[in-house]
Amino acid sequence: MPDIHTSSELPRVPLLRGLPYSVQQHAADMRRRSLWLRQSERTAFERANARDAEMYRDHAAAIEEEMEAYLLPFMTALAAAKAELPSNVIRFPGGRS
Repeated sequence: MPDIHTSSELPRVPLLRGLPYSVQQHAADMRRRSLWLRQSERTAFERANARDAEMYRDHAAAIEEEMEAYLLPFMTALAAAKAELPSNVIRFPGGRS
């Protein structure tokens, strides 16, 4: 299993397909950080360290909110473009074909 902290390969997420590579990369990075914090939260709970668990939970929630706010405009634009344009016309500036 690849190390989620150092892997540069983007996860295959169908939801992100069609978005520019840099947007996918940034979303994947935020997701990796969130997962690491959630794992740290579980570990802290297992060690009966409620203070650290709460800190990890708060940081993970903040990253997840940031990720949602970051992706919302891109996902809205992609959905609108798919509804109004033929599939071969959907392009984002700097996007790869």
